[in-house]
Amino acid sequence: GGLGDYLGQYPDACTEALAQIQVYAEELVVANEELRLTNEELNAARKIAEEERERYYDLFDTAPEGYLVTDRSGTILEANNAVATLLAIHKDSLQGRNILHFAPEEQLPEIRARMTRARMTRAARMKHKQSFESELRPVMEEPVCVSMSVVGVRTGEGGDVSLHWMVQDISERKQVEKDLQLARLNQELASAHREANLYLDILTHDIRNTENVSNLYAELLADKLQGEAAQYMENLQQSIRKSIEILSMVSTIRRVHRAKSILKPVGL
Repeated sequence: GGLGDYLGQYPDACTEALAQIQVYAEELVVANEELRLTNEELNAARKIAEEERERYYDLFDTAPEGYLVTDRSGTILEANNAVATLLAIHKDSLQGRNILHFAPEEQLPEIRARMTRARMTRAARMKHKQSFESELRPVMEEPVCVSMSVVGVRTGEGGDVSLHWMVQDISERKQVEKDLQLARLNQELASAHREANLYLDILTHDIRNTENVSNLYAELLADKLQGEAAQYMENLQQSIRKSIEILSMVSTIRRVHRAKSILKPVGL
C-alpha cells in the first residue's frame, strides 16, 4: 500500500525511472550481444591459432632435414623425427640432453664458439645463420658427417635467446668426394707411372746403345793389346757385358709386370 501511494503521488518520477530502466535493459542487451560476438571471434581466433600450431608441428616433425631447438647452453628443447633418426634415439628422449654430448671431443671448441657467436649476434638484434661441417655420434653407432646451421632467436620482448639448429646428413656426399679424390689421385698416379715408364724406356734404350758402342770399341782395342793391358781390357769387356745383362734383366722384369698373364693349371 505504501508503494502504491508513493507511485500515485509521483507519477512523473515513476515514468522516468521506468524509462531509465528500459534504456539500461536495452544497453545490457547490446552489451551482451557484443560480448557474444567477441567471444565467438576469440574462439575462432583460438581455433585458427591451434590449427596453425598443429600445422607448424606437423611440418617440423615431418621435415626431411633434422631440426633442433636448444637453450643458450645447448640443452635440447625440441627435436623432429629426422634428427632423432640421425642420432638413433627417440625424439622424446632427446629433450633434456645437450647437443654437445653427441659431438666428438676435438670438435667441441668450435661448436661452443658457434653457439656463443649465435647468442651474441641475436643479442645485437642481428639474425645471422652460421653453417659449418662437423661430426655427430649417434647412440651406439658410427659417427656421421653432418652440415650444421645455428641461429639465435629471442623469445618475446626481453626474453632469453634460444638456438635453432638445422642438421643435414652429408655422409654420402663426403663418400662421393672421397671417391672422386681417390679416382683423381689414381689417375694422376697412372699418368706419372706412364711418364716414368717413358723416361725409363728412353734411358734404357740410350744406355744400351752406349754400351753396345763401348763394347764394340773394346773388342777392336782388345786385338791390339797384349799382356797386362789385354787382361785389363778383358775385365772391362766383362763389366760391359754384365751391364748389358742387367739392362736386359730390367727390361724382362718390366715386360713381365706390364703383360697380362693368363694363369692356368699345368702338370708338374
